[in-house]
Parts: sequence; C-alpha cells; structure tokens
Amino acid sequence: MGDEDKDFLNDAVADDTDLDSGQQTRALSGVLIRILRYAAIGAAIVIVAGSTAWLVAGVSSPGPLANDLTLVSPEFQSKKDALEDFKNLDVIRGVTSDEQQQIFTVQVQLGYEFGNQPLLNELIKRTSEIENLIFLHVSQKRAAELRPNNYATLQEELRREINNVLIIGRVDEVWLREFVVVQ
Repeated sequence: MGDEDKDFLNDAVADDTDLDSGQQTRALSGVLIRILRYAAIGAAIVIVAGSTAWLVAGVSSPGPLANDLTLVSPEFQSKKDALEDFKNLDVIRGVTSDEQQQIFTVQVQLGYEFGNQPLLNELIKRTSEIENLIFLHVSQKRAAELRPNNYATLQEELRREINNVLIIGRVDEVWLREFVVVQ
C-alpha cells in the first residue's frame, strides 16, 4: 500500500474516538474497499503472468502446436534417436494369396529403444511367434500389395501387429532387410 493509504488508516484509527458508529463503519468500509482493490489487481497480474507463461511453454515444448510446425517446415522436424536392432528373426518364405500363387522371401529386423532389456528378453522369447505372425500377415497379401511402393504400409502393419502381441514394450520400427516376390 502507498503512503496515503497508511495515512488514511492512521487517520481512521485516530478518529475512532471522535467518530460515531456510522462514520466508523464508513471509514472501515473504505479501507476494506482499498484492500480488496489491491488484492484484485494482484490476482489479475498473477492470472495474466501465469497464462502468458503457460502459452509460451506450450508453444516452445513439443505438443500439438509443435507437431503442426513439422508439417510446415523441415527445420522444425525433430530427429529421432538411434534405435537398437533385433536381428534374430529368420528369413521367412511363403506364398501369396493370389489365384496363381507367387513365392515370397522376407527378412525383417525390428528397431526398439536403446537399453530396453526387458523388451529384448520378450523379443527373444517370442521370436517364433513373431516370425509366424509375419508369415501369416504377408501370406494373406496379394503380389500386387507386396510391391515396393507398398513397403512403408507393410512395415507399419507389421509394427502394429507385433506390438499387439508384446506385453512389456513396443517396437518403434520394422525394417525390411530382404524382400523378394517371384512367380
């Protein structure tokens, strides 16, 4: 409070003996109004400062708005950390679901977060299950769906299917190390 407010309070207290009860009430209500006015100004400052800080933090940190910026400019695209690779899957051979079946050969490698030992242990335990899952998924495709322009879609489908069976962690990437379809 300013000096004039202190003087006002001192005057109000000093005049208590001279004032009747109606004047005392008016003096105290005047003080109360000034206190409430300063409290409201302080609360408004806190709200404005907090809102500004929240907006600045939301724009500068990765979030929905930052994700939209990646679509606009390549400079805003975040680089991904290197992944640890799981190479223990065997080469998988099978036939397509075409009327005139074609033979496919695929070798898959899985990428996951570095140092995730529990996930590595689960991948080792489920190697046969994951190989069977890949075999069944690819054998349900037609040869036209196994062309190079569809590799990215196939990788994403395989990643989702593998993650559906995993309990401990998630595979971040599925890489096609070898992929051949022959008639």
